[in-house]
Amino acid sequence: MPARSARSINTVVLKDGKRIGYNTDWSGFARGFQRGLPGARMERVVQLGAGGAGAAVAHAALTMGARALTCSIPTRHARNRSRRAFRIGT
Repeated sequence: MPARSARSINTVVLKDGKRIGYNTDWSGFARGFQRGLPGARMERVVQLGAGGAGAAVAHAALTMGARALTCSIPTRHARNRSRRAFRIGT
């Protein structure tokens, strides 16, 4: 996932003298999920918390076919941060 989409960088690639930022959390989560829970139904997903790599995990769930994603976010600050990351209500 390009860092601009994730609004977070955890990997930097140097290419042609430029630095390109990526977020690899989502793909790592997706691969681990598919290995650990092969064949799990993904129609409706509930995610507990959205801090740290939460946006990447939500992106992975949606990329893997989740049609409905519910995030339980316990604090107002975290909810506002997640709304900005997911562009909800903006």
